[in-house]
Amino acid sequence: MIKTLKLQRIFVLLILIASPILASTTCNKNEDCSFLHNCESGICVHKEIFPISVAEILMTFIFVILLTMTNIGGIGGGSPTLAILIILWGFDVKLAVPISITMVLGAIVANFIINVRMRDPAKLPLIRFDVDLVIVPSIIEGTLIGLILNKIAPNIVILVVLVVLLSYVLKKILVRAWNLRKTEKQQQLEAMKNINEDQIKVPQTDGALKSEENQSGQVQIELPFPNLPSPTYNTHQNFDAKPGSQNESKYSSSNTNQIEKKEKEIEKFEKLPQSEAQAIIDDPQAARDRDHFDKLEKAMFPIRLIWPLGLLWIIILVLNMVKGSGRLQSIVGLSYCETEFWLIEASQHITCLIFFFIMKFRVQWMQKRKKEIGYLSNFGFELDSKSINKIGFFSIFGGALVGLCSTSSGNVVTTLLLSLGITPERSAKTASFAEMFSVATSFILNVMSGAITPYKVAWFLPIVLCGVFSLGTLLNRIIVVKYKRLSWILWSICAACALVIILVPAYSIPHLISDPDAYLSPKSVC
Repeated sequence: MIKTLKLQRIFVLLILIASPILASTTCNKNEDCSFLHNCESGICVHKEIFPISVAEILMTFIFVILLTMTNIGGIGGGSPTLAILIILWGFDVKLAVPISITMVLGAIVANFIINVRMRDPAKLPLIRFDVDLVIVPSIIEGTLIGLILNKIAPNIVILVVLVVLLSYVLKKILVRAWNLRKTEKQQQLEAMKNINEDQIKVPQTDGALKSEENQSGQVQIELPFPNLPSPTYNTHQNFDAKPGSQNESKYSSSNTNQIEKKEKEIEKFEKLPQSEAQAIIDDPQAARDRDHFDKLEKAMFPIRLIWPLGLLWIIILVLNMVKGSGRLQSIVGLSYCETEFWLIEASQHITCLIFFFIMKFRVQWMQKRKKEIGYLSNFGFELDSKSINKIGFFSIFGGALVGLCSTSSGNVVTTLLLSLGITPERSAKTASFAEMFSVATSFILNVMSGAITPYKVAWFLPIVLCGVFSLGTLLNRIIVVKYKRLSWILWSICAACALVIILVPAYSIPHLISDPDAYLSPKSVC
């Protein structure tokens, strides 16, 4: 009895929360419709973005703040964005998905512009572009599947998936925020203890590697084989590192990183026969390949490595233009949902799978060649065949979530990359770059199909892109760099996700009761 009363009170509370946003489906005048809806031909429909109201301007900037915080926090903002569009802005579920994708695209492009310039302490990019080679084909394949599911799935399925994913994201953020807060407190205590200690201590090498620095700023490293030439590595690079200069600590750190890397390389040489080690050093092609791999890993945007991903994206767009859709006429005159239509649809999926296996072969060949020439990756982590297959499967699942309900595939892919041993920050940035392809694919296909009007694109996309880039750069400098309080942003995201988890059932349950067919009836692809 007590449980029944509690359930009744919860149900009444949900009805009260949702009552201001319940809309009538029939009308005689605009006043009969709910907020931001107009009466057209006796039916309440959502107004176009222009002429825009003050409330819509304010809600747009709320989206900018929300997406900025989720990007800095390393999670996708698609789920809360979609929920707010449905609940506060009053959009239908099917219409809210492409609008959410448009805003997420603007945010993720802005995030990429910020991330691509970032470096770790070893001056390496935070994005693993070689890993993205196998993620992107799979995530585009998943997006194509998700777009089909979005057309046929009842609204209630999308809302249930949304709540489940939001709950997962909330749990993930809570754990991360709690651990990060403890780390920040520990770092604060250590900083107070070591406030007067500004000298960087360089660890001593263990005798397996002997190095001496000459006056020109070069380190002479002695190999363990007496008959092999000793390579020389420049450590001064492009800055003055004389004792007593302001760059002395920067020089010491760079010098240490290079020595430690060469130490590991020589440990690998010690396990090889002397003749094989000599052949590796004397082979001019091996030397060129080592230099090539080193440049690829350190490049800010290695076009020579990732150009196939752009090619795949263009092929998918061209095939969709040839195929056409319900609202977009095929450029070659194909009929919608006829045999030729489905043949082109199948060719898209086959193309993605072919590119995946080509990229898998390429990554494995690169790793095999690195071993042959004795090259030690700067990242210290390489993919094997099993890991690549696992990445492919989970990337398809993450891409399907993007197409189905505009939720972030980054949460799925990031979790997987963490389990494979990639650092948290590099996992988030790598997944974010791959997600840009899936979101861009979903966005273009929604525009081509007429699911979102050009007016909405012209309003949401540039404002979110510029706003997230500007606000993200500012918040990153103040909260993350200056005050080192990333946990503040994560706690704010937790509060927003918790509120949305409450409001989604509050919105959907009354609508489900008043119009069950609209939420339970499956749709047709054609």
